[in-house]
Amino acid sequence: MKSRRLRPKNLIIDKPASVKVVPSSVKPVKKDKELAVLSFIFGLLVWIPLFNFVLAPLSFYFGIKALILIRRDPDHYGGAFFAWFGIIMGFIIFWLSVQYFFREVFLS
Repeated sequence: MKSRRLRPKNLIIDKPASVKVVPSSVKPVKKDKELAVLSFIFGLLVWIPLFNFVLAPLSFYFGIKALILIRRDPDHYGGAFFAWFGIIMGFIIFWLSVQYFFREVFLS
């Protein structure tokens, strides 16, 4: 007959040093990119004629707002590429649209 070693039920067994215990309440921080993505989408949609006078300033505004938030709190906000794309596209298309409009209305 083999003898069994008895151990108490409340005995705590230490885990190896390589195993890290992370509390379940700690979650990775997901960066907020909503304004930057809005700027990106509006920057893509400015190519639609007649909507560019509305979408280009919105793209420019949301891009600037996103960059300000990214600069203030880079751990919480992200999407700088999307914001810059929206700003550049919004500005270029709005500038070209305004020039075309004034040339057609006042110079023809």
